[in-house]
Amino acid sequence: MRTEQITIYNFDELSERAQQKAIDNYRAWDTEIAWAGEWRDSLEAWEKIAPVAVTYWQVSPSYQGSYINVEWAGEYMAGELSGVRAWKWLQNNGWFDLAENSDCPLTGYCGDECLFDAIREFKAKPDSRTLAELFQDCADGWHKGYSDDIEYQNSDEYIREQIEVNQYEFYNDGSMI
Repeated sequence: MRTEQITIYNFDELSERAQQKAIDNYRAWDTEIAWAGEWRDSLEAWEKIAPVAVTYWQVSPSYQGSYINVEWAGEYMAGELSGVRAWKWLQNNGWFDLAENSDCPLTGYCGDECLFDAIREFKAKPDSRTLAELFQDCADGWHKGYSDDIEYQNSDEYIREQIEVNQYEFYNDGSMI
């Protein structure tokens, strides 16, 4: 018979090298992106009310091979409105109210807000973009928010927080128990 004794460490008790190994192992182990479903729900809810159709999207950290494309699906000529005429169209169709008068108006998730940033900017300072371009900018804002979220969830800072909050335990070399 043999008896062995092992020492179990909390993350903050590990050496710097072992902490980095624990972070790298967690990153490789936990490949799910938290809130991915909520990001998709925001886009789908926006697509139901926006005069566009999302034709394709792919999101990854740092924009590598990642993009979103929308096509104008509203009244044919409305997509070509720009400047003051576009501003009036947005006003008359309730887009400013939706963008300004509620937090996360589509699903209650913060990803909704990214879809309205371009409209808020346009309301404050109309420019020469067409409505079709403006709604593409709304989709691009969602894309950037989602990509930034993925990038953050892959950061050492986020992973360190997850390890500490979940009170994972380790061997002295940083391997998770």
